[in-house]
Amino acid sequence: MSVQILGGRFKGFSVQVPVRGSRPTTVLLRRRIFDRYQNLSGYSFIDALAGSGSVGFEALSRGASSVIFVESQREAIALLKKNIQGLVQWSHSQESALPIRTVHQDVKLFLRDWAIQYSKLDLHQQTNSIVFFDPPYEEHALYENLKETFFKDNFFQGELWIESDVKKGVPLDFWPKEYPPTKIIRQGDSYLAIINFPRK
Repeated sequence: MSVQILGGRFKGFSVQVPVRGSRPTTVLLRRRIFDRYQNLSGYSFIDALAGSGSVGFEALSRGASSVIFVESQREAIALLKKNIQGLVQWSHSQESALPIRTVHQDVKLFLRDWAIQYSKLDLHQQTNSIVFFDPPYEEHALYENLKETFFKDNFFQGELWIESDVKKGVPLDFWPKEYPPTKIIRQGDSYLAIINFPRK
């Protein structure tokens, strides 16, 4: 089973996705996201809980300066590496020339460590950072951890893309009212909330 990259440099490349056990972002929702974000040149992109990496690969295709895939599941990491190798062959690129990194780590630990590194970036790099967060909808504890990490200490100045579902996941009013989404993209019961954090 596969989904194709919809636009950009690697348009048409087929990203392999698992038959079961993972929920890739639907094609329609992904299309609506990237209709809005057609050019990510200069942005760093973190695909947290990446799964097959379909959103991160789309961001890479749209010009993201770096993409980090974060995944804790061994099977998903193996699939990510397979997709990276597939992209290398498909695009006739060298893997070292692609600005991508795969991190095999629990997302909570990754975000804790990443926040320290993020604080050392200059203002331009901080504001041009996107974190895409798409856990299994039923894993409410992961959403709680995300809220604790990004909204409590007010350290983040980039964009947070959160995918969830109003029935299976967390409702939109779960997120702090002090940070209203600048854009909400809906597809059935699923939604993607885009939150721009203000500069300090």
